[in-house]
Amino acid sequence: MNGIGTAAAEVAPEIVDVRGRPTQVLRKGSGDPVLYLHSATGETWWTDFDESLSNDHFDVIHPAHPGYEGSQGLAEIEDVHDLAFHTLDLLDALGVERTAVVGSSMGGWLAAELAVYAPERVTKLVLVDAAGIGSPSVDMWAVKPPELADVLFGDQEHWLAQLLQAIDLETAMPPAEILMPLLQSMEAGARIGWNPYMQDPRLAGRLHRVRAPTLVVWGERDGFIPRAQGERYVELIAGARLEVIGGCGHLPVLERPDALATLVRTFLRG
Repeated sequence: MNGIGTAAAEVAPEIVDVRGRPTQVLRKGSGDPVLYLHSATGETWWTDFDESLSNDHFDVIHPAHPGYEGSQGLAEIEDVHDLAFHTLDLLDALGVERTAVVGSSMGGWLAAELAVYAPERVTKLVLVDAAGIGSPSVDMWAVKPPELADVLFGDQEHWLAQLLQAIDLETAMPPAEILMPLLQSMEAGARIGWNPYMQDPRLAGRLHRVRAPTLVVWGERDGFIPRAQGERYVELIAGARLEVIGGCGHLPVLERPDALATLVRTFLRG
């Protein structure tokens, strides 16, 4: 959730004007660009995964979607299609014509939509436990935070799993520095994925438009989005392949960043 993650390194945010929408961007590294699209959870901080890729000669670009962290313009975003065009406008504002795209969960859904709408701009595509072509197993906005921790994380000792487990909204309100980013993330994520819930009914029929070499990555213990949906992505995108990270839940970028970075690095270099 916004602003409460532990950063791998201090990367100063840049505010980029995207057709009148101030958008927060973290960026570091040199070499081929890699656009990271975050999940509804709101990992808008500079992660260990970002750091690993940026240290290995990639230009990592990590924006916050509208409504998350310092990014504005949520009122103008009604669905994932609006978010896709916002992201293309962001690339224009940054002067990035073509880039590899890595997306996690909701960000993976967004990455797939980008590769459908603008296949000429996506050099390689990595979908990490991606939403978009089916319903998750639970309603993330209806279950209690401890239940959400159970389905999101294979390792219940992870700091974010521990944070979610500690939130009991029926007995006590969490501190404002935790509650406000949580509510902000929920509002922004719901704007994109509320109805239909975390999916685009037309996406499956459009994935034949994806031209980029595609890697689908799934956490072995993802209790939020069934692996069958990852296998479906592989079926629908020509040449795509699936890699599974053992013992990991729905968010490898947070739970197993080194393993994810190794897979992504090898794929991008290959």
